[in-house]
Amino acid sequence: DEPSPLHDVRVRKAIAYALNTESIAKNLFHGMAEPWGNIVADYHAGYDPNLKPHPYDPEKAKALLAEAGYPKGFDTAINTSVVYKMGSQAIQASLSKVGIRAKLDLVEHGMWRKMLGAKKFRNFGNHPTPWWNGRLHPATALQSTFDPKSAYTYTPDKRLEEEWVKLSVMIDEKQIEEQVRLLTRLYHEKMLRLNLYAMHTPFGLSKKITYWENPPGRVYPVNLEYATLRD
Repeated sequence: DEPSPLHDVRVRKAIAYALNTESIAKNLFHGMAEPWGNIVADYHAGYDPNLKPHPYDPEKAKALLAEAGYPKGFDTAINTSVVYKMGSQAIQASLSKVGIRAKLDLVEHGMWRKMLGAKKFRNFGNHPTPWWNGRLHPATALQSTFDPKSAYTYTPDKRLEEEWVKLSVMIDEKQIEEQVRLLTRLYHEKMLRLNLYAMHTPFGLSKKITYWENPPGRVYPVNLEYATLRD
């Protein structure tokens, strides 16, 4: 309920157009990331390939800011972990070109996680990847986006939460696909989060391990309990 330019969807759209995510993915991550327009992975039921990332258009961003009453931009901050410093600096540079002056507020990673879970941050936040947990059912992958109890759900929305709860108990594939498309459409209309990029992180395996598979799109290694060791 605190006053903020970010309450206006036109400002959030302006930010989306201001971010040169293609350049960030190519130059900062050396091709190991790509701009991503969806909130599910392409292997999830209901994935819509027509949902593309916002194109880089700083002039359109400036026009939207002016329409929202911020022709000269505004001052804000980016709250994030020191782990995400480089990506946040690139975001900061993109925003400055359209008049959004964002101070970089870096926090030690452990403290950042603690403050994030306690919902202590304001202004912008930056996290590097969609949380694509749950390959078989998209509701698991979307938990960190729509569950108000999640540390990453800073802007809970009652309608989105209700539709996500419905999805979580669905077992019919056609119903799941339709519900995911509905959630995706509502997500893009409300723009409570702005998609940046999806990371594609390679992992190396020891010769002692005969099998291990990380869910595609995950930055951090999980599913280690399913690893198979050589006799």
